[in-house]
Amino acid sequence: MAITRLGPNQSVNLASNVTGTLPVANGGTALTSGFVNGNTKGLVHISTTNISSGDSEVELTFSSSYDNYRIVISNAVPNTSGSGTYVKIIVKRSGQSSYDTSSGNYRYNGYDMYTANNTMNGQGQTNQSAAQILAWNQNNTQYNGNYNIIEVGPVNQVTYHFIDCYSQQLQYGNNGDQMAMSHYHFAHTQAAALTNIKILPNSGNFASGKVLFFGYGES
Repeated sequence: MAITRLGPNQSVNLASNVTGTLPVANGGTALTSGFVNGNTKGLVHISTTNISSGDSEVELTFSSSYDNYRIVISNAVPNTSGSGTYVKIIVKRSGQSSYDTSSGNYRYNGYDMYTANNTMNGQGQTNQSAAQILAWNQNNTQYNGNYNIIEVGPVNQVTYHFIDCYSQQLQYGNNGDQMAMSHYHFAHTQAAALTNIKILPNSGNFASGKVLFFGYGES
């Protein structure tokens, strides 16, 4: 077989030039199902949801494959704006036909900070009907950008479940720029394994956004 020497600015497309089965090094094993030796430990991507204008919610389903999950939400913006507008999370338990939305189903503590006052504010409530992850504090908002990481688990245990929310946000409205960050720790206080989680505005529908869904593999 002839050997081609590559010059300093040349490259080769291995995917189009390699055929057959690649050899395995002495003592090694081949890849199976996209994981080394079937190993699914670590963060595993489950799904991506692109939110379209007019969508009312994003619903995600838990499975027995994972006990802990990560949800990454970017630029989730409701089609309404102004003070009192927010994005929230609610969960559904095994054996239940509806989501938990009663006062006291969720309790939280944490902190937030806004450029309007440059102070860190401690927060805590025990009578929440949802886990609030984003809030809008300006009327006539012209631009909203946000990035949120939500950790959920253990979903298969039958006692309390925990929802950890870290959010960053930039708003531009009639009061100028406003940046905010928050870190809230929610406890879902109803006993039973969780089957679903839903992300939705407190009123109206979404205008845009993207949701990435991951599970933490342990096997």
